[in-house]
Amino acid sequence: MLEYKLKEQGKQMIKAPAELPISITCSCCKQPDRTVALDKEEWQCGFCGAEHNREYNAVTNLLAYGLEQLELA
Repeated sequence: MLEYKLKEQGKQMIKAPAELPISITCSCCKQPDRTVALDKEEWQCGFCGAEHNREYNAVTNLLAYGLEQLELA
C-alpha cells in the first residue's frame, strides 16, 4: 500500500535488505560492530569510539543507504 501511494505522488520506495546490520553498523566509520548486544539501547563503536543510540543510529544508516541507492540509479 505504501509503495502504491508513493508511486501516485511520483516518489520511489527503496527497501533495505533485511540482512543489512543497520543497528550495529557505526554511522560514523561504517564498520559493523558484531560485539554489540542487541538488547543495548546505547553503545560505543569498538572501531572509532563513537557513542550511539541504537534507534537513531539505525535511522541514520537507513537514510544513508537510501540516498546511496538513489545516486546509483
